[in-house]
Amino acid sequence: MDFDRVGVRDPFSVFGTTKPKAKSPPDQKAIGLWIESVLGTTINIENLHESLKSGVLLCKLLNKLKPDLNIEYNEPDENGTLHPLMERENITFYLDSCWLLGLPAEYLFVTSDLHSNQEMNKVLSNLERISNEARNWGWDGVVLGTPRKTKTNTK
Repeated sequence: MDFDRVGVRDPFSVFGTTKPKAKSPPDQKAIGLWIESVLGTTINIENLHESLKSGVLLCKLLNKLKPDLNIEYNEPDENGTLHPLMERENITFYLDSCWLLGLPAEYLFVTSDLHSNQEMNKVLSNLERISNEARNWGWDGVVLGTPRKTKTNTK
């Protein structure tokens, strides 16, 4: 239908709906801080891609959130380097584990999204969802968007 021809500027209004709102991009800094909090280590939050590219932190993160998962992954050598194929394999281990945990397909990404820095927003969306799902797996630590409850002294 040619909506301009019939005098309708917003085709969604014809159907009584509104335009879908654009989803805001995930907050990289918040996600980085959450990963630091869960793992108890410092990472490069300003360049989260570089921190996650090897897949090691992703596997460690899932192992921490769901200890009985026990993902095995490739560790860097004594110089702190890991062959790119092993990095990609680690990302695949992580994604396979996400699938086994029942993460919906729309929250998964492909290895090159992270490793080649092609779609970092998909990776960040995945991590947001992992954080939200963690409570269902028995995690009682910090999750994104929910401040950690602190015990107050009552007398």
